[in-house]
Amino acid sequence: MTDVVKYTKVNQLSSPNPFIEGVAILLVSLGFISILFYLVAMFVSVPLVGKWFHPHYQKFLSKDLVEYIYLQWGKGNSFWIRHGQGAFWAVLLTWPILFSLLGLARKRLRPLFYNLTKAYLIAASVFLLAYFDLFSKQWIIWHYQDGRSHPVLGKILYFTYAENRGMAWSLLEGWTFFLSSMSILAILVVIYFLRIFWNSPLMVSALVLILAGALGNLYDRIWYAYVRDFLDLKFWPIFNLADSFICVGAVLILVHSFWEEKQKKLKEEESSTLSSSIQ
Repeated sequence: MTDVVKYTKVNQLSSPNPFIEGVAILLVSLGFISILFYLVAMFVSVPLVGKWFHPHYQKFLSKDLVEYIYLQWGKGNSFWIRHGQGAFWAVLLTWPILFSLLGLARKRLRPLFYNLTKAYLIAASVFLLAYFDLFSKQWIIWHYQDGRSHPVLGKILYFTYAENRGMAWSLLEGWTFFLSSMSILAILVVIYFLRIFWNSPLMVSALVLILAGALGNLYDRIWYAYVRDFLDLKFWPIFNLADSFICVGAVLILVHSFWEEKQKKLKEEESSTLSSSIQ
């Protein structure tokens, strides 16, 4: 009789609620559509704003056309900019809703939906971090593109706008295609490792940061043929938020490795102690 009661309780917990499941799946679907739509909007609209129209593209266009693009697109009146921003806010607003549904999905909904919800949260987190990086770069261009260093935290941190056509310390300068290819390869590797470490919160957080940073810098290399940097510590090459995301992600991976090694040693010690006590 006890076994029957236990089975009934487990079955009730695992059986999906049709209404909640339907609403949650609708939110997830809208979230994914918003992410895809905003990606297109971001890639279409940002390079076409006249204030920061890149000279590489200007030489292919007449001055009148550039001014027209600035007047029509630069003031935020275009379809892509307006609806792209709307899609971004849709992602931002549905993110906490989906996060709260994640715990519910673990207990009451099917594993497929749980994984789908988690995938949405990961994608939304990557997307928001990459957007924040791109916005910070554009904000620096609006306010600090004058070739001078502007102190932010005394003599510790400065805003110094710089265009990096290579890596740190000007390594591989001018190798834009190679660096872009390596960034794409790194992104694919990170996605692969996300599948492997799907159930490790620390590793997922680290890989999300690395993926967002790689996407932010890849965007710059594709559209501008250089990476926009502005964070200046004076004793270190100028970097940006995307670089910071990648560095923090790498540190989290090291922490995870040390933690796993420590846990492995503890388990070995426990097993050896247990075996010796049995003997």
